[in-house]
Amino acid sequence: MPPHRRGPHGPHRRHGRDRTGDGDDPRVARTRAAVLAAGRELLDAEGPDAVTHLRIGEATGIARTTIYRHWPDREALLAAVLSDGGTAPEGPDTGELRGDLHLYLDQLRRGVGGRRQRGGMAHVVARAELGKPGDRTFAELRRQRIEQRLEPLRTLLRRAVDRGELPADLPVDDVAVDVVAPVFFRRFFLGERLTDERIDAMVDAFLDRYAG
Repeated sequence: MPPHRRGPHGPHRRHGRDRTGDGDDPRVARTRAAVLAAGRELLDAEGPDAVTHLRIGEATGIARTTIYRHWPDREALLAAVLSDGGTAPEGPDTGELRGDLHLYLDQLRRGVGGRRQRGGMAHVVARAELGKPGDRTFAELRRQRIEQRLEPLRTLLRRAVDRGELPADLPVDDVAVDVVAPVFFRRFFLGERLTDERIDAMVDAFLDRYAG
């Protein structure tokens, strides 16, 4: 009697997966990429309200039922579009603190300077603050966005501590927030762009305060 053979692992065997993943199926990957690309285009052109299953289906020709299978509600779809393609600082390592801070702030301003980045972040913050009770989608997305930008800064500050450029007892987490917060306040609340002169002044002020 031939040994029992298990059939291929079809969809009915996929346990514990969320609706946005289907293994390594290239067709699924192409569908997801097309949906997110169309969502980004709608976001750029018309803002977050335009990112819907219907509009993306019309733009891509992908059936709405397929889009709903991956993102079962508009909150999930919009969060995926807003979180896709974000640019975060890479954690420069020039060998000295002044150079690291300059490069980090330059990368940060480019990451929050584009229309999509500004509009997307502003929408994430607003939805996180005003969302329905119990809905953590945008609160979690806000946390992820902030961590993306803070962690490279924490890393370069810790390196500076190890090199002796900063005090050994520097409260790295608090200091990192103090560096980033003015950038976001000026960009999102005052509408100002972070100029080269402003970066120079921020770096000089930081070094005077903490490394002087």
